[in-house]
Amino acid sequence: MRKRNLIFPLVVSSLFMPSIEALERTTDLNSLESENNIYEAVDILIAEGGGGGGAGGGGGMSPKARAEQEAKRQKSKDAAKKRIIKSKLAAGKPLTDKEKEFAINQVINIFKAIKISLKNGNEAVMQAQLKELFFDYKLDIGKRGDYTPDNIMRMIEMGDEGIDILIKNFESGKTLLTAKSKLAAGEVLTDEENYILFNNESNKADNKYFKEEYDYFKNNNINTKEKAINELKKLKKALKDKDEDLARKIKSNFVIRVLSLSKDDTFDDNLIDILNNTGEEGIDALIKAFELGGFEKYK
Repeated sequence: MRKRNLIFPLVVSSLFMPSIEALERTTDLNSLESENNIYEAVDILIAEGGGGGGAGGGGGMSPKARAEQEAKRQKSKDAAKKRIIKSKLAAGKPLTDKEKEFAINQVINIFKAIKISLKNGNEAVMQAQLKELFFDYKLDIGKRGDYTPDNIMRMIEMGDEGIDILIKNFESGKTLLTAKSKLAAGEVLTDEENYILFNNESNKADNKYFKEEYDYFKNNNINTKEKAINELKKLKKALKDKDEDLARKIKSNFVIRVLSLSKDDTFDDNLIDILNNTGEEGIDALIKAFELGGFEKYK
């Protein structure tokens, strides 16, 4: 199949698109006008059944009919979300974290659909998918090294192999969003979330000091009691050896994750004080606290 002729009638090199950084940058929820909030509420209300007779029923329906009704309602809600997201991207407005996650899922689904269109040789469907990808979802991630619009097209031309790489890239973006939200909420991160989050921060770091810190964080996740205790033991040894660089990184590794480690609201401040101002005795007390389950999130 001549995939190049299938794809390039859409002149990607002539596009000037806002960056998909909108899917990554921090969202200021207060920047949304009340008018947009009203439109969003109306769209979702319509999708959920419009408040009148349709939404809340289901009495006497068979399980199959109820499932079909729910699937139809979810499809309508998703369509409403798509309209909201595309209109906000077209206007250059930021997305909420939930909208970013939804948009990334949609982009991944488009890539998967493009794989099918390539195999089937369906040029008309392909052009519609590419239009949605580049125009509706403003797909320009040129700040990510080689992932410019032209290079995305070249990877699509590669077929399954290239498209799978793109899918994996956006799945990592979704994981990054999840990791940021979890860290901000004081939740423990999976090893994958931890690595992707701090590897991203390391790549963005503008000086050697921060890059070294983030590299340490990404390779030394603290998400279990055993890992926390091992880190504290490493800290004791670093203090004995007068390895100030390693001691600083270990302390920072705890502090970066300190939010809501314990049910005791005052303990977070005490933990930082113990790490910074006490020696082996204080660290031994922390080890004991972890061993006794004083940090309920660390099993």
